[in-house]
Amino acid sequence: MILIADSGSTKTDWRLVSNDRKITQLRTDGLSPYHLSKEEIAAIINDEFKENKNTPEVKEIFFYGTGCSNEEKRGVVSEALQHTFAKATIHVDHDLIAAARALCGKEPGIAAILGTGSNSCLYNGEKIVAHVPSLGYLLGDEGSGVDIGRRFLKYLLYDELPPDLKNIVLEKHKITIEEVLENIYRKPQANKYISSFSTIVHKNIIHPFLIKLVYSCFEDFFNHHICKYDGHKKLPLHAVGSIAYFYSDILKAVAADKGIAVGRILQTPIAGLTLYHVGDLT
Repeated sequence: MILIADSGSTKTDWRLVSNDRKITQLRTDGLSPYHLSKEEIAAIINDEFKENKNTPEVKEIFFYGTGCSNEEKRGVVSEALQHTFAKATIHVDHDLIAAARALCGKEPGIAAILGTGSNSCLYNGEKIVAHVPSLGYLLGDEGSGVDIGRRFLKYLLYDELPPDLKNIVLEKHKITIEEVLENIYRKPQANKYISSFSTIVHKNIIHPFLIKLVYSCFEDFFNHHICKYDGHKKLPLHAVGSIAYFYSDILKAVAADKGIAVGRILQTPIAGLTLYHVGDLT
């Protein structure tokens, strides 16, 4: 029996896969080692699994999470898991390799994450062989929810939205410059706040102005990331994340204009990771 986890800052999706391929789904809070201590992570895991009769049968765990890109943070998560799964072999890795495995499986390709933030890599079917740095929401995150939300807010607060679109937005949402600046500069998790405005964009995406806005965000993502990989016009581009999923038509349009073939687009990686790992069952 194996246990697979995909963990973000807010939630963790778990799949418990038995030797006969029966799958049990679970969800817990996010388990980022940047935000939680080893003890806090262990407590969340224990609370969820202590009553599960299958817990002692777990022989191997594949945990993928945000914040797990260096050895120290991977160790925090691994030790926390060991408290509940003392006899299991534990593998901890970061969210980019999760995206690559979920999207590409064991075939070469380009994997992209387009959610609150953005990231990408070139994958040879076994490992990541090239990676354009992700510069975060202040300098980068092109094509992400933050990018879309940031551009939308600038147009709104500079009074540069088309009047009809501005009226539609402000009739449904009370957005003031004071509130926006307070949330961005004086409160935590500004990136998530900014990204939340991409939902407003999506609800009104039939407006030509917003289609052009999202197209421009994706175009920047391709120019700064995807087009820098060797063979980017020969390999398929796969993408995972809410932004890739909900704006897939525009993403495909940008890719087509640049001569790039789009493969899989997933909202979350957990299903693809489960398919990737079920072959490891004995």
